[in-house]
Amino acid sequence: MGTDATGMDIFSRVLFAPRVDLAIALFGTSLSAILGVFLGAIAGYYEGHGRLLGFGSALIMRSADVIQAFPVFVFAIAVVAVIGQSVQSLVLAIAFVNTPIYLRLMRSQCLSIRGMRYVESSMVSGTGDLLIIIKHIIPNSIAPILAQLSVNIGWAILLTSALSFIGAGVEAPTPEWGSMISMGFQNIVTGHWWPSIFPGLALAFTVLGFALVGSSVEILSDPIRTKKLLMSRPLVGKPT
Repeated sequence: MGTDATGMDIFSRVLFAPRVDLAIALFGTSLSAILGVFLGAIAGYYEGHGRLLGFGSALIMRSADVIQAFPVFVFAIAVVAVIGQSVQSLVLAIAFVNTPIYLRLMRSQCLSIRGMRYVESSMVSGTGDLLIIIKHIIPNSIAPILAQLSVNIGWAILLTSALSFIGAGVEAPTPEWGSMISMGFQNIVTGHWWPSIFPGLALAFTVLGFALVGSSVEILSDPIRTKKLLMSRPLVGKPT
């Protein structure tokens, strides 16, 4: 893959960059999923339950509306600017902008599950609200969360690379796909295309891989779709 303008090896840096990008994406997305699932379950479970609890549920949803009202990329830049430029800041920025996605997804699942018979039976038997949320609501709503999780990991890698591209992400000379593209794209017009093209291809294939994993999880989490998919496949060989 050659070397860049400073003489650093492109191949070794492309291989090392996922350690940084994937670590930031995994930690940031996992943190946003944990916060979003917990807050979404509370908002969905207590929606319409009394004046005080209903107000708390509405307050959580309006806070999510405020966060989602800003452009994601601009909002992430603002978070990094306030906290400071570091890997930890990128993790917090990704977690902050992704939390409303899981919050809304979990809330919609909770609104449909809280009226099920097994949830009502737990209420009648005297089970506490927190135990009902942990034992019944969250486990039965986790399938779409897992599918969204894989997609958001790929999106978080793109956001990390975009922030590094403009100089607000991982600081050079740490190998990172976005910063490598930023260092090499100015020389494309002179014929030196490899410092940007190879990191860009690695970034594209990684994001595509996570998107395909998310689609697979979504299909496998639905038993009816999985059964139809298996039945639609042609038989290999002759039946005995």
